[in-house]
Amino acid sequence: MIPIQGLGLLYVMVIYIGGISLISKLSFISSQSSKVQTIVILISHIILSTINYFLSRFLNRNGVKHSVAGARLENAVIALSLILLFVICLMIYGEFFKG
Repeated sequence: MIPIQGLGLLYVMVIYIGGISLISKLSFISSQSSKVQTIVILISHIILSTINYFLSRFLNRNGVKHSVAGARLENAVIALSLILLFVICLMIYGEFFKG
């Protein structure tokens, strides 16, 4: 089990999942082509990851109070964002270059 200190990871997950869910509910996005939807996913991921990074910096402003597996929450947010960005880039590659 991964040791987690503080509720920062919960806050970050709620913001990311909630943001992606809200964007998927927009009716003018769902009526667009799949290429436009993929670009919207990329842009929303970048915006939400930036918000989460600065939120985690704010939560740890007076010393490390929120950590994941012994690492600061900021580092965990960056690592998870890069992993998800890789998956989104694979989606973009498949949509634009293989489709």
